[in-house]
Amino acid sequence: MEWLQQKHTLCESDTLHRDDRLNNFAVAVGIGVAGVLFIDSVGAWASRVFGFRYTILLYPQIAVWAASGSLAAFGVASVVRAMGLAVAAGAVVGLVDVTIGWWISAKIGPGRPRLADGTEPSRAQIAQMATGAGIFAILTAGFGGALSLILSAIA
Repeated sequence: MEWLQQKHTLCESDTLHRDDRLNNFAVAVGIGVAGVLFIDSVGAWASRVFGFRYTILLYPQIAVWAASGSLAAFGVASVVRAMGLAVAAGAVVGLVDVTIGWWISAKIGPGRPRLADGTEPSRAQIAQMATGAGIFAILTAGFGGALSLILSAIA
C-alpha cells in the first residue's frame, strides 16, 4: 500500500484532496473490474477444461469486491465519505461482474446458470440472481471499506 500512500498529498486537516479521493476511487474500481473479469474469464475456461464447479469462484470474487471497497475508502478521513466511496466502488464492480462478467463466463465456460432441477432460469430469475449478487457485492465492498477505516485508525 506504500505506492498508494506516496501518491497522496495530505491537507492540513489530514484528509485527502478531492482529486486524490477520486483517483483512489478510480484505481479501486479499475482493479476491481479487472479482477472480476479475470476471474470470470479464466475461471470459466478452467471450469470447462478441468471440470470443477464454477460456483467455487465466488470466494475470490468476494475478496476482489472487499478489496475494491477497501481501496476506495483508503486514506479518507470522513467515515461517511469513505463508506460512500466503498459502497459506490462495490456497486460499479458488482454491476460489471453480473453483466459483462456473467456474459463472458457463459460464452467461455459453464454456460448459463441452471436451477436445482437442471432447467434454465427465466429472465426474471436471472434478474433476481443478478440483483442479489449486486447487493452482495455492495455489502462486501462496504465491509472492505469499514475494514480499511478500522485498520487506518489502528495504524
